[in-house]
Amino acid sequence: MRTALALFACLLLTFTAGAIAAPGTAYACSCAAPPSVEDELSRKTAIFSGTVTKLVKPDKGIIDSSIDRVEVTFDVENVWKGELTKQTKVYTAIGSESCGYVQFKEGGRYLVSAYGTPERLETGMCELTKPIDEAGDALEQLGAGYEPAEGSKPGSVSAEGSGPGSGSVEGSSPGRQSAEEGVPGSEEAEGGASVWAWIGFVAAVGIGVLIFVRTRSKHKGGGQR
Repeated sequence: MRTALALFACLLLTFTAGAIAAPGTAYACSCAAPPSVEDELSRKTAIFSGTVTKLVKPDKGIIDSSIDRVEVTFDVENVWKGELTKQTKVYTAIGSESCGYVQFKEGGRYLVSAYGTPERLETGMCELTKPIDEAGDALEQLGAGYEPAEGSKPGSVSAEGSGPGSGSVEGSSPGRQSAEEGVPGSEEAEGGASVWAWIGFVAAVGIGVLIFVRTRSKHKGGGQR
């Protein structure tokens, strides 16, 4: 009996470890219609082109989540909205199922459309963001643009905005919001994995206590004989 309980406990612990380590159920990101340049200039906090100089991925935790953010540092070349510095950071979800823009590579050049606050710019696959060699039409519509300011303050965008299409500072991502409203989020999947992990952990502890109690009882019984 003791051997059977020990084996069952090992199996349960294995299941628990798998539930903790495995990422949540994947849900596809579904964007609304492709954004127009006019809409992006009106809604976004910043629009610029630049080269990725550094990618910093989030630390691996007990539970991997597609909503964790990747920090992307750009050497900004040209600006169409916002007062960006030469070195600017933008954040995006690490997983495409959470609408993250996963195509960023160090050394790659991109047109970036960013929303959020001036201090923390974010982008995703539902924005105008794309490799510069695929952005010909958008670049033509955007026009000349202007140079970034010198400096390296992360995500520095003027509160008033600047240049063509200056508008709301906060910016927004309607395409991404539509996707999240229509598709179950990865946070739900992450929550489900956490619940099963805790159930498995509690059950494993309970079985361990039961084995300990039964073992002590047998030892006491043997001593009384």
